[in-house]
Order: sequence, then C-alpha cells, then structure tokens
Amino acid sequence: MASPIEAFFNLGNKATKGDPLNKARFDYYLYWILAGAFFYLMINYFFMFYQSGFKTYSYLAWGLVMLTITWFNYSTLTAFYNGYTNLKRVYGSLNDKDAKVEQKPESESSVKEMMGEFKKDGN
Repeated sequence: MASPIEAFFNLGNKATKGDPLNKARFDYYLYWILAGAFFYLMINYFFMFYQSGFKTYSYLAWGLVMLTITWFNYSTLTAFYNGYTNLKRVYGSLNDKDAKVEQKPESESSVKEMMGEFKKDGN
C-alpha cells in the first residue's frame, strides 16, 4: 500500500493518465480557475470599498493586493498557455512524423559525391 504522500502526488497522474500534453492542458485550465478566483476577490474588495462610502480603507488595501496578485496570475496564465501550445505543437509534429512513411536513406551516389569533394580538396 502506498503512503498517503505518494498517493497525493500520484493524483495528477491519475487525472491525466501520465500524458504530458493532458497534464499541460489540465494545469492551464486549473490555473484559469485560480486566476478567476483572485479576480473575483479583487472585484469584491473594490465593491465593498465602494459600498462603505469610501471610508473603509482596508477594503481598498486588500483590493490593491488582489490587483497585484491578479497581475502576476495573468503573467503566469500566459506562460501556462504558451507552454501548453508549445507542447501541443511538439507532440503534434512527433505524431505527424510517425504517421508519415519513413524517409528513404540517402542514396549511395550522394555519399560518393561528397567523398569525392573531400578528395578534391585534399589534393
């Protein structure tokens, strides 16, 4: 039986079945949820500051903190998106190569021509 810590860290493999592309997509969508939560908190704090008649500055301060966190979340979200699209492009190109017919090896004549060029330079 696996320890609880090992089971916790294997949850991601169960959700994505060990596929790096699925994991990148899962992380990207999960980070959208996290970024949305911080954006909601920011809006909520600014609205509460507005409702208090601009008197409770702690709401304004927390709204500014959430604005800062939201800015960093936006940067991280773009990084997750770029990582997902790059991984998708790499895996897509690998799958395309597998689907294509194997390339023919270089012909013997081109190798002989190249060797002849080296012999010419050596003389």
